[in-house]
Order: sequence, then C-alpha cells, then structure tokens
Amino acid sequence: MNTITLTNVKYDYKTKYQTVHALNGADYKFNRGTFYAVMGKSGSGKTTLLSMIAGLDNPTTGEVYIDETNIAGIDRNLLKTIDR
Repeated sequence: MNTITLTNVKYDYKTKYQTVHALNGADYKFNRGTFYAVMGKSGSGKTTLLSMIAGLDNPTTGEVYIDETNIAGIDRNLLKTIDR
C-alpha cells in the first residue's frame, strides 16, 4: 500500500523582520485510498505542508517519504515515476 509519511518535518523561512516557523515537527502518515482534508487558519502552514508532500520544497529538518523512499534531494522527475 502506498503511503506518504512525514517524520518530524520542520520548515523555517526568513522574512525581512523575522524567522517564520511554518511547520514545527509535523508527524503524519497518509494512506492510499483515504480522503484527507488539510484545514487550519490563515498562516498555519497548510500550503507549506502540501509543498513538502509534493516535493516542491525540502524541509528544514525532518523527512518526507513516499513508501520507503525519502524524497529529499531526489530528481523531481523521479517523483512522477513512483507508483501511485
């Protein structure tokens, strides 16, 4: 069964005035065939979370896996070939 697993995913970025902690230690497992809703107030990290899962951004710390494959640093074209 295909899964997407986040392990202690943190993502920080700097603005002109501060460091923003967009994700702070997210741990979750998403299973294939299950419907999920990502909900939260504005600025809570929803888009950042989805960018991590899609492989568009790499976490500051932590890991994102598709099945047993850590997607950090792999060629983005390979993400298209992982069995869905």
